Amino acid sequence: MDTWMYQSRINFQATATEIIETQLAPWIKNTGFTFDLKRRKKEGSGPKSIGSARVIAFGLERGATLTTRQCLDFELSELKRGQLIDLQLAHIPEGWLIAAGYILPPGSYLRHGTEMLAGGNSHVLGVASLHKEEWRFKTPNGQPTFFPITPEYTNEEIDFAENIMAAALIVASEIDEMARIETLFQGTLGLRTKEERRNFYIAFETTDRSFSKKVCDVWTKDTAISAKMSYGSKAFAQGVIKEIMKKCTEDNVIVIEIDIFLIPHLEAEQEDDFEAMIQGEDVIIITSEGGGGLRAQSETLGFHLASQIMEREESKRAEILKSLFARRGSDEKVKGGKSGESKLEWRQQLNDQQQETIENWLNEGAGRVHFQQAPPGTGKTRVAAACIAAIVHQNPDCAVLATSGSNLPVSKLTEEAARTLPDQDMIAFFSGMAKVRYSEHIALLENHLLATKINKEGYQNKLEPGQARDVKIYLEKIERHPKQAAERKVGAVLQKTEFRNVVFATIHMALSIPGAHVTTTHLVVDEVTQVSFTSMVHLLCQMPNVASVLLTGDRRQIGTHLNDLPDLIHEGFGLESLTTQIQHCPRISTTTLIYCYRAHPTLVQCFDYASYRQHNERVIPAIAATERRGLTDLGINLPVSDIPLILLNICGHTEIDPASFSIENPETNCRSAENC
Repeated sequence: MDTWMYQSRINFQATATEIIETQLAPWIKNTGFTFDLKRRKKEGSGPKSIGSARVIAFGLERGATLTTRQCLDFELSELKRGQLIDLQLAHIPEGWLIAAGYILPPGSYLRHGTEMLAGGNSHVLGVASLHKEEWRFKTPNGQPTFFPITPEYTNEEIDFAENIMAAALIVASEIDEMARIETLFQGTLGLRTKEERRNFYIAFETTDRSFSKKVCDVWTKDTAISAKMSYGSKAFAQGVIKEIMKKCTEDNVIVIEIDIFLIPHLEAEQEDDFEAMIQGEDVIIITSEGGGGLRAQSETLGFHLASQIMEREESKRAEILKSLFARRGSDEKVKGGKSGESKLEWRQQLNDQQQETIENWLNEGAGRVHFQQAPPGTGKTRVAAACIAAIVHQNPDCAVLATSGSNLPVSKLTEEAARTLPDQDMIAFFSGMAKVRYSEHIALLENHLLATKINKEGYQNKLEPGQARDVKIYLEKIERHPKQAAERKVGAVLQKTEFRNVVFATIHMALSIPGAHVTTTHLVVDEVTQVSFTSMVHLLCQMPNVASVLLTGDRRQIGTHLNDLPDLIHEGFGLESLTTQIQHCPRISTTTLIYCYRAHPTLVQCFDYASYRQHNERVIPAIAATERRGLTDLGINLPVSDIPLILLNICGHTEIDPASFSIENPETNCRSAENC
């Protein structure tokens, strides 16, 4: 058996002298899809043939390379991107290394470095056959689509769609993980000065522009990093990226120099590794995993947790999930509800549509989901805060989680809720990176931050020794080195020892602190346009006591960030905005806010015409132009006529902020600055 291993940078020739078959690995069958086709180079002008395909199904640790010898009843030339395919998957022991086209035993010295570690339930591709059953939901060009889920879906079709969504999430997760692995640094670190034994610099040198772009995309300022001695060893230090400098030499070599800060872990052995690194020993520096939780979402959908809850539970959570999956339920026509105490000051300031949102929120029924469609300036965050106040006033024993996909909406919602409920004891959790990026804004929320709560007199006296030590370390680091403070770990201690019925955190942060989501009875999700369907399903499946859900956002604004993923899974795989699903769910009640309080009537008319009127929606100025005289009454000279209104055409490549996961567009920002 010659040339038995040839893949990527591994090019190794060997001859097998003996093969002993001990046993066949247990295998399972699952349906997946092709997400990439590799074509061979061919001389002449004829079409290129397909050399291999990348396929994915739930159960695989990563996308697998499918070659001709693995095809049972078809040729590779018959495949198309997005085509359904049945895969037989073999179980692989934990600790083995998995690449796209080969596997390696634990501890293999010969490796590329981009292999993934097999878990306890990992599989690899065996053989494949074409999926024979027809899927009835397709795009206009004939490609199968699995989202949004409409009332026409049967329960069996929902199970199938969950499986495919789970596979798509593995692809998305692999892309993020591979970008981190492919851009890791391996080599010697440099010290800026001998006295500063925590500040280092590293450098990438390349002539490959695509690789340099990938490095700059992954190695961004304020991103957390870790250091280890080898691929299989544990990290001995952690830190953060401080600055990035990119330049091109006369020889067209691209040099990317990165300033980093590293601090060793406390164990003696790891401090020895840190000292060896300072003395010039080669180490591996890699950026930390992103906060998307894609693997966990994949498992929730792949194991059909939502479907099992809907089928087996008689609970409000089950009814909420049924509403989200466009299923029939016990209360088909619930609308409106309890008015609550309308004489409260913060309720008297709301208009009729905003009051309607609160009434729907308070009437949880058998399990309620309410969506508030809110264009810019219509007061959606204020209404969300009022909803929190209303349920706390009505039910003091409730547990509210106010969340979003990114930190900035969470901080604004915390600030608004603090104004509405000045005497309420609430807690807001923010990552160390968020506290650096939004330090001035988050500082305004000091009374509701974790450090304030655990620094109260007498609190540490009721903790166990290990908990008290964690709290002490947290308080030492939170001011000077917030990125090194264990917000999740200490937050879990606080929620375990002291219950607070109003919690603010991003979805990812809340899921990592059990006390922040397990007890939740009422869920508020702000900026829901940037929350994916799969992440929302995963969150609800972790909340056994949830009874009422408020989703607020603007379906006409930008959705989830998918630019880094293959365009195949941008639509139809559940990674899109939750608002795409909402419009197909008859049991989700909706309130539409139409009065804009923020902008001048002329501006309101502009974005009303540009974004809403074409969808038979309206945005109406709430304040007349005659009352918008703040600048005019200052007495300064202002242009009043013949001044053009400039509307910017957004172009360039959108990026996701590493701290808040919100969308930004540096190229457009630069062009705007140049034009001004």
